[in-house]
Amino acid sequence: MRKGRMNNTGISRRAFIKKAGAGAAALAFGGILSPRRASAKLVGNVPASRFIYSWEESLMNLDPHVAAHVPPYCYKLNMYGELYRYQDTPPKLIPWIAESYEASPDGQKWTFRLKKGLKFHDGNEITAEDVRFSAERVIQMGKAVAANFKPIMKKDAVKVIDQYTCQFNLDKPIGFFIALVPLLSIVNSKLLRQHDKSGDYGAAWLANNEAGSGAYKLKTWDPAKGFTAEQWPGWMHGWAGKHFKEIEVNMIVEMASRVAALMNGDIHATDPYLPPDQIDRLKKHPNTQVMTVETLKTFFMRLNTIRPPTSNLHFRKALSYAFLYKEFIEKAMVNYVFPSLGGPIPNNLWGWPKDLKIYETDMEKAKQELAMAKKELNPEEFSRPVTIKANKGDTPSKIAALYLQSQASELGLKMNVQEETFPVLAAAAVDPKTTHDIWVHHMSAYYLDPDNWIGKTYSKLYHGSFFGSTFYYNEKVEALLEKGRTSVDRETRQRAYEEACRLIMADVPDIWICNEKANGAFTSDVRGWRCCDVGMGQEFYSMWRE
Repeated sequence: MRKGRMNNTGISRRAFIKKAGAGAAALAFGGILSPRRASAKLVGNVPASRFIYSWEESLMNLDPHVAAHVPPYCYKLNMYGELYRYQDTPPKLIPWIAESYEASPDGQKWTFRLKKGLKFHDGNEITAEDVRFSAERVIQMGKAVAANFKPIMKKDAVKVIDQYTCQFNLDKPIGFFIALVPLLSIVNSKLLRQHDKSGDYGAAWLANNEAGSGAYKLKTWDPAKGFTAEQWPGWMHGWAGKHFKEIEVNMIVEMASRVAALMNGDIHATDPYLPPDQIDRLKKHPNTQVMTVETLKTFFMRLNTIRPPTSNLHFRKALSYAFLYKEFIEKAMVNYVFPSLGGPIPNNLWGWPKDLKIYETDMEKAKQELAMAKKELNPEEFSRPVTIKANKGDTPSKIAALYLQSQASELGLKMNVQEETFPVLAAAAVDPKTTHDIWVHHMSAYYLDPDNWIGKTYSKLYHGSFFGSTFYYNEKVEALLEKGRTSVDRETRQRAYEEACRLIMADVPDIWICNEKANGAFTSDVRGWRCCDVGMGQEFYSMWRE
């Protein structure tokens, strides 16, 4: 895959930032065609029974146990089921395939009782064996989803008690294990055994097919374009009321093209993290609507802690003091985001100390820290050009990278900015040799517990996954995170996370910038959206157009 390098031809870095600061997020959106206005109630020419959703990246694999970032939720939530599922804002845990659970007092044994009579798309009944197989498959395959489970359980951790009862036996007490359960998509074990090749758990087949029990059943799939799925008549909640008969998820890389397609009614929704100027355009357009909700998603820059010069503490502190936080939030993002207060933990979640000291722009301190870094690094290490990676198609990510590049230039540092797609960035981040110098990063809610943020991004347990891209390690922090992870007492966990926050802030493995809002962008005929932090509202069963 070709790597995309930032091209500032024809406009200086300062000029770009000035334009972006005017709320433009500017250059990426020139030349949008004037929209075609709908003359009827429906927008565009697509039948009301059909719904088209566009992301900026393609889905390269349909296996629900492979990818763990946000875009794949569009097929996980619609074509698969879990024991429990998160729904609504703020997210609530809802019994899904399971009807109930019990946890041992120490948080090490979790027993689930399944609903009887639920079916997979091929008619096989969902049983405890499918849960056991799914858990074993995740651990054994060791892909991104496994990063949530491998630190706490072995592949044989799930025992089948009877046809509808299973028990998870964890390696250690985990008081919040129920929060992790929605990450485990339950797959059809009988079907995948039929397609097993040399013990791959059906992975080669499932990459291009599905083995689920969700509301929609896979119809067509093209990795370069996307997928379509149709109503499955056997869906456990039935089809009374208004619902889409068919859904399509496709890829439109350029944000300008996605926005134009939305205004024209060629698509009906797009990703919920458009920049402010595009949100404002869509709010004013007669064919579109925007629904805004506060989220737990954080926005920060990941700093490599094992490769010079960012491996040097003073160098990282210099960058943290140099970044223009207030200007980025107020001018580039037009206050569509919130300043980070909790650093490693979202503002609107428990776990961070209320007296936490957050870095603010101070160029004098930046210069002082840089002078100390220069003394500690050899000349080659100190002067090595640093590369900032931004997510391709994610304009806030690109603007933040340019902000840091500009401030680094003021300090006499050379930084390059490159854009790459998230799958490419995530693949490079798992290896110490290929992980990024600096990566502009979003951290979404995969499960609702401080461990989702502070545990996944600062524990060595996640080295080797994209969550651990900085390869940060602090022995004291590791012990505190383990205490927070294994304790079943809320106050003990709070104290552990508070102290870990303070230590992490002192080590500066990241530049913490802001917490985000989600802006659901739809055509004006879409109804029934249920936004949820986990999956970002990509469950389509509740929606319709009229």
